[in-house]
Amino acid sequence: MKRLLGMSILMVLAMVGIFGAVASYAASPEGLTVGVVINTLRHPYYVQLVEAYETAAAELGIDIIVKDPDADSNRQVSMIQELISVQQVDALCVDPCVPGTLAGVIEEATAAGIPVITGAGHAAGETCFVGSDNYVGGRLAGVFAGQWLQQNVVGRSPIIAIAESTRYPIPNLRIAGFLEGINEFVSDAIVVIRDTDATKLDAMAKVEDILSQYDRVDCTFGINDAASLGALAACETKFGATDMVACGFDCDPDGIATLQSDEHSAFMADVAQYPYLIARISLVQAVKAACGEEVPPRIWAPCQLATRDNVEEVLANPPAVEDSYINF
Repeated sequence: MKRLLGMSILMVLAMVGIFGAVASYAASPEGLTVGVVINTLRHPYYVQLVEAYETAAAELGIDIIVKDPDADSNRQVSMIQELISVQQVDALCVDPCVPGTLAGVIEEATAAGIPVITGAGHAAGETCFVGSDNYVGGRLAGVFAGQWLQQNVVGRSPIIAIAESTRYPIPNLRIAGFLEGINEFVSDAIVVIRDTDATKLDAMAKVEDILSQYDRVDCTFGINDAASLGALAACETKFGATDMVACGFDCDPDGIATLQSDEHSAFMADVAQYPYLIARISLVQAVKAACGEEVPPRIWAPCQLATRDNVEEVLANPPAVEDSYINF
């Protein structure tokens, strides 16, 4: 109903030639509702993301309806369908549980005139994708680890254990970026990769398997903080994680606490992504698209590298982005 009313207003204004009023309406979020469908609140990042959506929505004057399918792609589809047909939202922000499963429901949204902003994974028919610049962020961690390995592993090839997750192709770009950063400083590394479900327990088990083949590793990295901390835990159990470097990606609460803990000294760097920045960009693009404005097909939110020395400063100072990304 709100969508139809908004369209009627635009048509009337256009017919009477009040183009300035049309532009004013298009720039205003007043009365609009955005459906926000995340992946799972069991993941610390998505807890942060929901809080960020709520904060950004209040600041922007947007009503949001948040849904948590708890990593179930079928439930996610049903929730999106409900937001389309029952809640009749004006736009959707969706982090796919399983990329590639949402094409049909996004087609339904498009037919109803509802733009879909995606995050974490692309979906066919999306209006705009908003996410961290995963490759660049992974490369930041790789450069840090590569420099450490170059200085501390001498006379042999360093062994690197990586916990990736091929079910999430966009976040998995972090792995490729990390390896590029490593290769800038170490060209002969032995890289052993295991596919995980991006959880701490599964990553720990997969790195334990790697450590059944090697007495120790010199470096670990995971697709997110959960996987990174699982890889670190396997090393701490097997050989005390001494004389090695571990890096992560998220700067979620667990990652930050580990980075600040003297008990986990091998965990030296964590790539900070900024949930508030991602949420605000997503909401602004959703409203602009719902009001008929053209939005970019993809927006990469910048990341920064946090270390034990600068983590508080990095978290307190998000990088700058284009004004059009975060304001109407």
